[in-house]
Amino acid sequence: MFERPEWWVSQLLFGWLPSLVWLAVIGATAWVLARLALDRPAPQVSVPPELSAVEQLRVRYVRGEIDVETFREMLSHLSPAERLTPSEPP
Repeated sequence: MFERPEWWVSQLLFGWLPSLVWLAVIGATAWVLARLALDRPAPQVSVPPELSAVEQLRVRYVRGEIDVETFREMLSHLSPAERLTPSEPP
């Protein structure tokens, strides 16, 4: 084993180094895939823009995003022209 003084070079090049390179490649691939998966924004559920403010408020109430008290409070902040519909939730 110790006949040649450079035995450790061949051991490094043909033993440990390829394993370390493969570990680095697998680790880098896992890191890239994790970054791609985590950087993707969550889908946003939005109210279509063509709805009026009262209709948007009603949609949010129906979806369960707001409760009755919040619905009434937000409806009271709208101008009278926007509140042409009854103030009760659907």
